[in-house]
Amino acid sequence: MANVSPTERTLDIIELLADHPEGLAVTDIARRLKLPKSIAHRLLSILADRDFAIQDAQTQHYRLAIRTAVRVSAKSGQDFR
Repeated sequence: MANVSPTERTLDIIELLADHPEGLAVTDIARRLKLPKSIAHRLLSILADRDFAIQDAQTQHYRLAIRTAVRVSAKSGQDFR
């Protein structure tokens, strides 16, 4: 992903997590998006710190937070209930 901005990478992570509501491990996210694991971890940490993603304490998988789903729903007109 040469010359891809951190913003684009972060949005790629959000889109990937939206497609996997069960959550994904950092290693899986990095592999699927062809990112170094350290960058994937840093971006996921930022998303988690800002309540856009949640890391499951048992599985260590990341998934989107409700806050993100609500924002996506409001913008797209979709109902996620």
